[in-house]
Formats: sequence, structure tokens, C-alpha cells
Amino acid sequence: MEQKTNGIPAQRAAAAGGMDAKKIETAPQGAPAQAAPQDVRQAAQAQSRGPVMRFASRILPECLKKPLRKLRDSAAARRAAKEKPPMPEGVVLEASHVTMKFTKYEVGVNSLKEWVVRALKGDLKREKFVCLKDISFQVHKGEAVALIGRNGVGKSTLLKIVSGIMEPTEGYARFDGRISPLLRLGAGFDGNATGMENIFLNAAIMGYTKEEIEAKLPDILDFAELGDFIYSPVKTYSSGMMARLGFSIAINMESEIMLIDEILSVGDAAFSKKCTARLTELRKKGLTFLIVSHGGIVRKLCDRAIWIERGRVVMDGKASDVFDCYSAYMTDPSHAQLSFIQAPQEISAAASKK
Repeated sequence: MEQKTNGIPAQRAAAAGGMDAKKIETAPQGAPAQAAPQDVRQAAQAQSRGPVMRFASRILPECLKKPLRKLRDSAAARRAAKEKPPMPEGVVLEASHVTMKFTKYEVGVNSLKEWVVRALKGDLKREKFVCLKDISFQVHKGEAVALIGRNGVGKSTLLKIVSGIMEPTEGYARFDGRISPLLRLGAGFDGNATGMENIFLNAAIMGYTKEEIEAKLPDILDFAELGDFIYSPVKTYSSGMMARLGFSIAINMESEIMLIDEILSVGDAAFSKKCTARLTELRKKGLTFLIVSHGGIVRKLCDRAIWIERGRVVMDGKASDVFDCYSAYMTDPSHAQLSFIQAPQEISAAASKK
């Protein structure tokens, strides 16, 4: 039987540290445990680092090993921080202390070579841009929630994090159930493939089998109303046609959660009315919605709204109340200088006096 050293088989520990297994002395069975020799401890550490880190630690100069260790330690810390408690009962969408930071680099670097050279010299100016800061909310089964706020405040980024497309810098987001995301016009479409081929492609990405897709195909084609254009490449479609196809796929598959990002604003009035009626029907069936939009449809469909300003949640409550406060904030110039934390309370107080 293969003997173990410091909890690791001797052969593996030796291979990890680049040593001869015969040179590692192991205590006989039944003997009291002794402190592991230095070379064995190093072998154990090497084994725990993984092949990429072991290789990098051998070839990189000393000046780059410290940043590499920091990168490894920060990644381990993020993994530990993402250990999540059980999902609360009845909750199907959750964001917990979500913070998203992006790095903005100095403009003027014209090539990858220049970027690498300046980065190694420490001459590359960069700064952290906080897109979302400590966002927390829960969505219960059957709720319809609107995310509102000005352009560029992080609504679409938050929707991508909730759907699992993006990883937050801090915190976590998760969902429980089959999800149907409509995050961007044409997202998930292959421009060179036909509309018919993209139906199967998108539904397969969402986790449906070929048999399930074929069963829903007549409903998808009927709702999209694309006629013979369904056999044309998607790259020839107008924005309205792509919206029709994407929306038709999303609402006709049997999902439990729908994430919609402003796609309802695309298309003609007749199709928008048709979408509103279908979403209302699905709402009555108990589907859960998280929608980024300011249109009239969310006022009719959603019973709750979350207002995001400068990357933070400033108001979360009854949809009509949040929309009234947001509209007052956007139309009254006197509120432009208010703190984004204080603004909703100020506006709410002003609105109640009218």
C-alpha cells in the first residue's frame, strides 16, 4: 500500500516537489507521528497550489512572484466569500451585497506590447470604477419587479450578474428555477444562421432538449409572425424582427423566471400590445419577472420597483410609489444636487405634500 507523508501519498508529494520518492523517509506504521521535514512540507504546498501555479513559480522572476501570490490569495478569498447560505423559503432570485468594479486604464496605449511593458514598469495608470455598490434584494416566487434608474447606473450589469453571465467583484447573486433571459437585442443569436436554426440554438442554451423545442416550435413561429423570413439569416433582420424572435422564444418555453432588459421598447405598437397581453397572462400563471424598463408595461405588470442611482439601491417598494418619486426626481431640477441616498426621502416628503 502506498505510504503517506503529511497527509499526501509519498509518490505524489515527491512528484509535486520534483524530488526522488526514495529519498523521502516515512515513519513505520504504528510509530508516533513526527513533524514533517521541510522538503515534504514544500511538496505538500506545491501539490495544493495546482499545476499552473507550480509551473509559474518555477519560471517567473522574483519580482513577479509576489503579485502572482496576491492574485492567488485574492481568488481564494473570493471563493471562500461566495459560500452561500441556503436560499430563503419562497425566494427565487437573490442578490446579496453585490459590488461590481471595473478597471479603467489610461487612454493612449496603442498596442499589447506597450501595455505589457508599461504594466511591468508600473507606469500604466489605472483606476477602479465602481458600477454597483452593496446591492441586496430578494424576489419571491410570482413577483414582478422593475429595475429603474437613469442610463449608466448599472441596471443591465445587475441583470447580467443575477442571471449568472457576470461574476460580481464582491457578494453573490443566485436564482432557483429555470430562467429565461432577454438581456440584449440579438443576444445568443448567430448572425449567419437562420431564424429557425437560432430557435434551436437559443433554446438549447437555455437547457431544453430537441424534443421539447420541437413541441413548442409552432407556438414560437406563430407569435413571432416572421413568415418566410424565419429561413433567412438573422444578420439580415431588423431590430424589430430580432426582438420578435427573441421574445417569442423566451415566453413560449416553460421557464419559471424571466429577466427582461429594455427589449420591450423595440418593435411596433401592435407587437408591444401583444407582448403586454402575453406577459400579463404569464404573470397570472405565477411566473416571476425582473424587468429593466421605464415604459408603461412595467407600471401595469410590476407590483414592486427597485430604483438604482449611482450604483446603489435608493428605493425599494410599491411600484407606483417608486415610479412617482423617480419621476419627480428626474423632472425637478432642484433635486439634481441632492445626495442620491437622501433624494428619495426628500422627494417622497415633497410628493406627499401635494
